[in-house]
Amino acid sequence: MSIYLSMTPVPDSQGQQPLTPALENDAPRDFISETRDSVWAEHAAYHLEHCSDSLLSLQRPHPRRRRRPPPPRSPLLADHSLSDSQSASTSSANPPSHPPQFESFTIHEYQTRNEAPLIRVRETKALVLTADAFPLYPSYNACAPISRNITVGDDPDWLPFIPFADDPTYDYDVDIEHHSYFAWPNLAQDPDIQIVILETIRRLISQFGLSFPQIADMQVFPLSGDEIIKVSRSRDFPAWISPFTKVKPLPMLGGTADSPKQIMNYFKEYFCNDLNCLTSFCPTHFQLVSPTMVAPEIPYAKLVDSIENPCGVDCFLFPKKQVISTPWTASDTENLFSFLDYAPDTSSCDLAIFCRRACYEIHYYRERYCSPVRKPKTNSNIVQRLSSKAFAEHPREFTPGFPCKHDGPCDAESNCECFQNKAHCHIRCSCNSKCPRRWKGCHCAKSSKVCGTNKCSCFKAHFECDPELCLSCEARDHNSNLCKNVSIQRGNFKRTRTQPSTYGLGLFLCESCQKDDLIIEYVGERIYGSTELSRSASATHRGRQYIFELNPSLAVDATFAGNEARFINHSPTPNCVALVFLVNGEHRIGIYAASHLEANSELFLNYGPTFFYVDKDENIWQGGRVPTLD
Repeated sequence: MSIYLSMTPVPDSQGQQPLTPALENDAPRDFISETRDSVWAEHAAYHLEHCSDSLLSLQRPHPRRRRRPPPPRSPLLADHSLSDSQSASTSSANPPSHPPQFESFTIHEYQTRNEAPLIRVRETKALVLTADAFPLYPSYNACAPISRNITVGDDPDWLPFIPFADDPTYDYDVDIEHHSYFAWPNLAQDPDIQIVILETIRRLISQFGLSFPQIADMQVFPLSGDEIIKVSRSRDFPAWISPFTKVKPLPMLGGTADSPKQIMNYFKEYFCNDLNCLTSFCPTHFQLVSPTMVAPEIPYAKLVDSIENPCGVDCFLFPKKQVISTPWTASDTENLFSFLDYAPDTSSCDLAIFCRRACYEIHYYRERYCSPVRKPKTNSNIVQRLSSKAFAEHPREFTPGFPCKHDGPCDAESNCECFQNKAHCHIRCSCNSKCPRRWKGCHCAKSSKVCGTNKCSCFKAHFECDPELCLSCEARDHNSNLCKNVSIQRGNFKRTRTQPSTYGLGLFLCESCQKDDLIIEYVGERIYGSTELSRSASATHRGRQYIFELNPSLAVDATFAGNEARFINHSPTPNCVALVFLVNGEHRIGIYAASHLEANSELFLNYGPTFFYVDKDENIWQGGRVPTLD
């Protein structure tokens, strides 16, 4: 057996072309290309040393055993010692269970992947050990653990690898037909090349004074300027340069965020303000819904009259004369006005906390603020009530989209996305707050109703209560247990464990639960129907399918990324049900108890009649979607 150890080559070592050939008679482009090639050579040398160190670190040290003196011979055993013949017969009577086996292999170490130069050839023998004390664990399909859905949509056009390459019974031509090309010729997907690109840009900016737009316009790299910015902000990189060398960090590409307005634009671009996320670089949503500037709904004079209690000693409500001791800078004013552009009805008391200035100072400059957005005119017919036919009967019948942004009422004439989708407008839509399509939330606490039953308007419509709308039931307060319809968004799951079951691995409860209690959320990759079709061949060959239907456009696939819910087995008499709820504008699947369950109970779902069917022509199992109940 031969093992070939090859490291990352320098440019052209594999017979490949560089990232992008430099143009003749173009000095700036040639200079950028030379810098890139120099960085690539340094990284290749580092990669060679790093891989060698990594391989050497896998060696287990074998310390010499200290020779101990033989124990003193007992006089009682002096006359009863075994003779050589007796000891030989005893040892032959109990031979070792497994004679030692050796396997020899050859290691050819090359500097590059070419045939020469050959560095070293080593003949090595390895002792094969057989252990009977540890039984083999049953095979199972592993996946990346996640706690929230990841939106994939369509799989990329490039095929990352040949699935089941070591299985001659699998026909991978089906996967090749669903993809346009392979991933390995695409240089932009190589993480090492991404490291080289960013280090090249860092040197060009910090050492040679070039700007990022100048570098991007040269088009020397396989990534565009926007792609380079996204890569630099969404992943970490190894410190492959010597840690003892003082290296300036990579500056913020695409412009700096120094002023409050620029900082606000940066957060608008990369921060997901969805209540399910509230994080940067959200992996769940395709595009981040940037907040838009809104007009004030309440005149500032009325907002001042509504404040009854002062916020502190510096509150503007105190009648004493207050003098601004520290003059405001232009940045301070811009910071305040940036808040007011998106939250114009915020009180001066709250703005004092955000801006870190005295409340009376905020009040002074607040009176000089003029909103750049005009309040839309309300139509007299906008307060009409719509019939139930204007909306989908179940939220699973439509795919949630972006908030509507248009002029006029939400109807066919304005091409309202919510109207075309038969969906409710929500709080992030730009339409008027009195829009008849607006979801109003529930008022269960005021009417002595209980959220989580059909008496709750949110639960009846398969919505979880909205923390921004359902104020009476205290859906916003995490310390309150009044609302029983916020389990998914709060993560109120039961403790479970995965262990061997009758059908491979299964999911078991670690604690008891009552009927209709949320046990766990089914999470995975949100994919379209075309992706589901391209993954069907490998799922059929694997004999396992982890796809749950979500809505007409999307499904949740836990094959490659998921949580413990993927181990719930099928049963015609299940003790759990899967329900789809619209949680803050996003469809999510919850697994609920169908009856009272004790601890250590295994969880079962009914996969439905469409999940198990046999291809009559091929006479093999074909896996379909697992349906969710209405």
